[in-house]
Amino acid sequence: MISRPVTTRMIALWIAAMGLALAASCAPPAKIFLDSPLHGTFVNAATVTVQGRLVQAARFQSLKVNGVTVTPSASWSVDVPVSAAAVFNRLTVVGVLNDGKSLRQSVTIVVGDGVQTGFVLDGEASPNAVALRLADTGLDQIMPIVESLSSDSLDISTIITAQNPIAQGSMSGINYTANVVEVGFGGFGLAVDPMAGGLDTTIAIDDFFLEIDLDLGWLGACTLEVATSSAAIGGSFDLQPLAADPSFVDVNLVSPISVTLAGFGSSFVSGVCDDPLIGDIVNLIMGEGDIQQLMQQGFEDNLADPDGAGPQDSPLAAAIESALAGISIAGPVGDALGGVLDAPIVSVTEESNGLTLAADAAIYTQSPAPGASDPPASYTVNEPFPSFGTLTPDQGLPYGLAFAISTSAMNQLLKTQIENGLLRSEITELYGIPLTAGLLATFIPPLVGANPEEPVVVRIRPTLAPLFTGAAGPNGEFAELKIAALAVEMVFVNTQEVFIEVEVDLTAGLDLAFTPAGLEFTLD
Repeated sequence: MISRPVTTRMIALWIAAMGLALAASCAPPAKIFLDSPLHGTFVNAATVTVQGRLVQAARFQSLKVNGVTVTPSASWSVDVPVSAAAVFNRLTVVGVLNDGKSLRQSVTIVVGDGVQTGFVLDGEASPNAVALRLADTGLDQIMPIVESLSSDSLDISTIITAQNPIAQGSMSGINYTANVVEVGFGGFGLAVDPMAGGLDTTIAIDDFFLEIDLDLGWLGACTLEVATSSAAIGGSFDLQPLAADPSFVDVNLVSPISVTLAGFGSSFVSGVCDDPLIGDIVNLIMGEGDIQQLMQQGFEDNLADPDGAGPQDSPLAAAIESALAGISIAGPVGDALGGVLDAPIVSVTEESNGLTLAADAAIYTQSPAPGASDPPASYTVNEPFPSFGTLTPDQGLPYGLAFAISTSAMNQLLKTQIENGLLRSEITELYGIPLTAGLLATFIPPLVGANPEEPVVVRIRPTLAPLFTGAAGPNGEFAELKIAALAVEMVFVNTQEVFIEVEVDLTAGLDLAFTPAGLEFTLD
């Protein structure tokens, strides 16, 4: 045995070696951080700048982002091409360590080209997102609803008495002024006939009765009762978005008012006209035919637009506008969708066979479900406004009402439903059989060694909102639907250990089918 003295130098070398070993064992593990863009970011670009950081950069022998080489360093940045055609773009950073092991991080972003495709931020409106077409028969069908909802706004008595005096002038040297003091009628209805640039509208009043104070100047005053079997008040009205609130329509008279009193009869019931002499003089000067003409002319003058094309409305236009303001569609539809629907009207087009309303639309939720994904924007597609024919595109049938929703609005709707918890689910059984490690081991061999009685839950969580691309489906279906980064976890219930974790991307075709139960969606 040969012994050697332990020198100070040897001790120092030993301590240094131990320190290096200890330092290596305590060093933080190598990691990749992908800082930008964040998962779910929307961009309109052909390339994106990807930025990140490395922990233990010296241990990386290579680094690539979607195949683009990056020099490993503590902080790094690289421009990477992306595809607007693909829409969902996965950005994957792969780092290979000196020992051959690899690390990986990825996010998915939504890409548009900024012209045909793009995005709107949460709460912003997509242009021309919804369209409503009311054909002539559809207008006839909704008129009873408008009548029932507009009984207060179309208060015939108030409209007429508010126009006093309804007639005044001079006849045979006698000045007269007529004021309506009482109005009665059996009922009223609305008839609307669309035409280019307006709606020909007739208000029909049955059993029309008027009590009129007639001032005859130096002769005195009389009370005149007028009764007709019917009165028809007609005019053409143009509908446009209301400037003060485009959620409603602005109604403007675009033609002269016409009034026809049928089955007319009149009589003096009190006042100086009861005097036989004066009554005879008044009847000679102002016979029943003259009274009818005066009443009709007076109504036409007083129900007309007071300033033509100016800002003031005719009394009837104002009343119809108020009636339509009582009909709210956006609120109830938003409630049904579980969110908010803002739908400002951008145009109303009247034609000979109907009218078309176009509206922008913002569909969003103010209270996302706890734990649900909350995308910052929704995908948009630049599409032409729909052209409505007189027959349905499928089967060529006549129709009363048609509704169109754009791809962009559908994507807002999908985003809102994801925020409300759509696609979030926990699966604990399969065809009524509880999921266990033993059952799943048939399909997942690594579970063979697990406790076969261990209950398992499959958790599905969308991290992005699905979207329609505006294209046809892969096999010619009506629409193409893309889903990306749908997170699926398989978890042991007792220990909450995640033993499988995947993200699913898929493209599917969506078709529409007309069935006796209504419109149905089928997903291939």
